Parts: sequence; structure tokens; C-alpha cells
Amino acid sequence: MLHVDATCEGGGPMLLSGMDAITSTVLWNKKIQTEKADRVVPFLKEIAELYGRPLLVVMDMSKGFENAVREVFGEGMRILICHFHFRRDVGKDLLGKDYDMIRKRLRKHRASSRLRYRLRSFRAAVDENPETLTKLDPESADELTGEERKIMPALAAYSLVQWALDGKSVGDAYGFPFDRPLMNFALRIEEVLRQIEELKKVFAHNDRKHNKPLFKTAVDMRRIVEDKPLHGALDGLKDKIKVFDKLRKAMRLAPPGGGDGLNDDGGDEPIEKIEARVADFSKTVVKNRKMNNVSEYQKMIEQIDKYWSRLFADPVTIDTPNGTISIQPQRTNNIMEKFFRSIHRGHRRRTGNDSMRAKLRAMKANTVLAKNLENRQYMDMLLNGKNSLEKVFAEIEADDVREETCRNPENEERVPPQVKRMIKPENFPGEMVKSLKMMVR
Repeated sequence: MLHVDATCEGGGPMLLSGMDAITSTVLWNKKIQTEKADRVVPFLKEIAELYGRPLLVVMDMSKGFENAVREVFGEGMRILICHFHFRRDVGKDLLGKDYDMIRKRLRKHRASSRLRYRLRSFRAAVDENPETLTKLDPESADELTGEERKIMPALAAYSLVQWALDGKSVGDAYGFPFDRPLMNFALRIEEVLRQIEELKKVFAHNDRKHNKPLFKTAVDMRRIVEDKPLHGALDGLKDKIKVFDKLRKAMRLAPPGGGDGLNDDGGDEPIEKIEARVADFSKTVVKNRKMNNVSEYQKMIEQIDKYWSRLFADPVTIDTPNGTISIQPQRTNNIMEKFFRSIHRGHRRRTGNDSMRAKLRAMKANTVLAKNLENRQYMDMLLNGKNSLEKVFAEIEADDVREETCRNPENEERVPPQVKRMIKPENFPGEMVKSLKMMVR
């Protein structure tokens, strides 16, 4: 069962790889510049020459991959689409328009840079009053002294703004459209503005100069919250997310709040049950008159219908020396994603450099076949009865080795640890304001 995918870094070359799902063996690799069929065809021909015709091919929704598979293996080759890639593409079509609007409106207001400017202006008060800062923690609520009442608006504004900005890093590590960090950011700005209005009442008897941090932050946030196109995009996105999450639930993959991130492979649930739930989901959407008038929902159903036969595959029956067995194809291309992530992690660990662009450009494609040395089945085949790799290498002619060789962003501002801990809960603004109300009674 051949899994095919490619990884790249920036504008550098792509590393195209193929793996066997049954043994998790890396079969072959090639560096290409694009995923167009004419670049992929030679790679698949080399795999066919080395290993023969696969039972089926699992890949993402690349048209170049599909055309290359058809050319090399014929029209009868079974092609399966990775469920994760499918849902990601459907989600981008469904949520992309509204999400792009949110991005444009936040960028127009320079939301992040304005709020970070406010953080810098409040930072002196934070650094000079670390003990008072801890009183913002709902678990450490206590009476405020007169001096603490004066400085508390700046500390509260700092913590609330930091909580709003932290919304951009909230998610389940799936990426868009499963995670929507900019939407989280915008919604947190709305919540912070509501809580600041409450705090302005709490500190109403302060000298006006001490309350300036609250008023200035409110002015910045009100411009954003009162932006009608942004508000409309948020409302539209909320409705579409409900529908998208129903599809996620039906397919039992990358669920909201899931702890596996991109390592989620969907589990072992029978494919026929998943197929039945997706069929019910499609019928519900088709019968909904309101959704029938929305182009994004129509396109989603068209995508499901188009790829239906490639999403739900029956088990493959094969003959072995030990008899006939059935194997259920994997629902995702996760085997390839894990492989590429392990390459990236190894590179970062060895070099400390997060970018692999130069590495991909310089390395020989089949260097990554060394990953197979971690595979017990592969090692048994490679050693072929010998005790060590040294004995295998000793049989290789030096001339053969020579012949093969010839052929072949800015750091974020440091956030005080006590603030990081405080702003982590989703309900931090409301709980903090509640505590402050109790402290200044």
C-alpha cells in the first residue's frame, strides 16, 4: 500500500517520498521543484521498477499526483484520499472567505501591533510591582492598599491585553481550518473590552491619570469591536464552524479538543460506520433550505460527492504464504507526515536551525532511507542473516559506492511567568474582574 507525499521549506526543492503502509518502510525518494505530473512520473516509475505494482495508492488531493499515478499504474489503480487532507481542503473552502475577512480587518486596525505597543507602555508598572501583580490572580485575591489601587488599572490592562494576544496561540495543533487563532484573538478582544468597562466602574474613584491604561486600551479595542465587516465575518464563521465540526465528528478525525494534534490517525473504527455518518451529514445539509442558498455549503457537498469513492475503501484481500488476509487501508497519510516531522526534528536537534531549506537543497534525496534503520523488519531483510551492518558493508565494492555517489520571526516580548500562568484559563478576564470587585469594596 503505497503512501506518497512531499515536503518543502520556503522556495527550496521538495523532497518527494514513498512509503509502504504495511511495513512502514521508506521505499524511495526524489527531489523535485513542483508537484506537476511530469516531475512525479519518473519517481513512481522507479518505485514500480524496484517493488512492482502497489495494491493501492494513498495521497493528498494533488492533481499532479493523481495524473502521475494514472499514467504509471493505469486507470484501474485504486487511489485513496487522505481524510485529514480532504477535511482540511473542505474546511478552507467553507471557512476561508470569512476568515480572510477577519485577517484583513485585524490587519487594517493593526490590532496586534497596537496592543503590543500598549503592553510596552504598561511594562514599567509590571516590573516595578511584581508583588501587586500577583493579586490579579483570582486564587490570590486580597484587599488592596491605597497605593495598589493606583497602580492596579495598569497591571489589569497589561494582563488582559496579554490574555487577548495569547488567543492567537490557542488551538489543537491541527492548523487552519481546524484551529482559528485569529478568530480566537478577535473574540478575546471583545471579551476584554467588556471586562474593561466593568473595571472602569470598579476604579471610578481613582485619579484619572491612574485609570488612563484602561481608557486607552478601551479606545484601541473599541475600534476593532465596532468594525461591522469584522463583526459580520465573525458571525458567519461561527455558523459555518458548527457545520464543519459536525463533519469532523462524523469522520472521527482531528476532533475539537483532541490531544494528538497531527498525530491523530482516526483510530480503528470500522470504515462502514464512518461512511454511514458522513452520508447522514450530507443528507442533513442537502435538506436544509438555508444552506442550499449558500455557495460554500454547496461546494462542500460537491466535494464530498466527488471524492466519495476515494474516501471509503473496503479492506484489501491478499494472498500470503500463510493464507488469505484482509487489511484495512489507513484513512490518513499520517505515516508520511510523521516521517517528515521526524526528519525536521532530527535536523533541529543536530543543528539548532529551524529551517531545512538549505539542508533540502544540499542533501541527496535517498539520504533519508537511513530512517529505515529504525525499522526492525527492514533491518532483518537488510542483514539477511548477518550479525551487523559492518559485515553487510564489507561486501560492498568501493567502485559501486563511487558510481552511486556520482549518480546520484522576531522574538516575542518576554512575558512574566506569573502572567503566563494567570492568563491561561479561558475565563480569566471575568474571574479577574470579579476578584478586583471584591478587593476594592
